[in-house]
Amino acid sequence: MARADRSLTRERGVREAYAAHAGELYGFAVRSLNDNGLAEEAVQETFLRAWRAGDRYDPELGSLRTWLFAILRNVVIDLGRARAGRPVPSDVEPPES
Repeated sequence: MARADRSLTRERGVREAYAAHAGELYGFAVRSLNDNGLAEEAVQETFLRAWRAGDRYDPELGSLRTWLFAILRNVVIDLGRARAGRPVPSDVEPPES
């Protein structure tokens, strides 16, 4: 693996990846989750997972952007499932249809 690719396991590499891709990832997360706060959480979790798994990223299999979107897709699914499993408090009125 090239030196530049291993840098994702270092703070500088994550910062560079964040600067390059966070906006696009955030837009996807907002459209998927319909919640700005959850979208921010999803992007943060995506970069945390990417940092933890940075040594497994292989540029021969795909671009960094593609890899980050794959991670984000899984994060969005996880957050969506967690949100669906939460009970609605009884004092909250259901949204109007």
